[in-house]
Amino acid sequence: MNDIKKFFNKILDVMFPPNLTCIMCGSEVNESEFCLCDSCEGSLERCNKVCEICGNPIKSEASICVVCAGKKREFDYARAPLVYKNNVVRAVHNFKYSGKKYLAKPFAKIMFSSYNELKDLVGNFDMIIPIPLHKDKQKKRGFNQAELLANEVALLADVKVEKDLVKRVKNTATQTELSREGRRANLENAFELIDKSKVKGKNVLIIDDILTTGATTESLSKLLKIAKAKHICVLTFARTDIEEKI
Repeated sequence: MNDIKKFFNKILDVMFPPNLTCIMCGSEVNESEFCLCDSCEGSLERCNKVCEICGNPIKSEASICVVCAGKKREFDYARAPLVYKNNVVRAVHNFKYSGKKYLAKPFAKIMFSSYNELKDLVGNFDMIIPIPLHKDKQKKRGFNQAELLANEVALLADVKVEKDLVKRVKNTATQTELSREGRRANLENAFELIDKSKVKGKNVLIIDDILTTGATTESLSKLLKIAKAKHICVLTFARTDIEEKI
């Protein structure tokens, strides 16, 4: 009898969950649009005052960050809602490396305000392109986290995802320990655009999980720019504070 009761209780918990789990710390929380507990929601460092171009948090009165002041970006604008630190790092690692694919939905909801900001800057997007993984890396991981995020953002925004338009032809080494110039060299000729005509004159949104130096997104943006895309923007869940790294 107890086993039957436990079985039906599990079914009820799936159909009518009594609570949700915080996507940052794993604590149980009451139903929330973003699945965040009060503690984590209050501790998140949001990207509020940011570089007008790349969306990097700025603590000075400047309108653009030191990186964008020193070089022209390949994309038009980039935005992310959160700074990549503390519990955000843990959440992203759980998403990418612990197989918690369900996090794509609450991540996308958090990203949507930044999506609307980009839309206000350039107008409606014609397509979303997730940063592709090399086939070997995707086979090992089992999924492409950028594609999962793109699918969820696309549902909220009613924009088509072009997941097969760009191919990653170079299985690049990990970027973690590389300098800015090293990252750029590592990504040289890493992507192939399958059909240039599809992006000509279009507003394209690139989606990834994290923006660091921007080398990956700039490598893809350069291809799209050569193919005469009208506007190229980048949306990620979080980004590192590049001014803290300089």
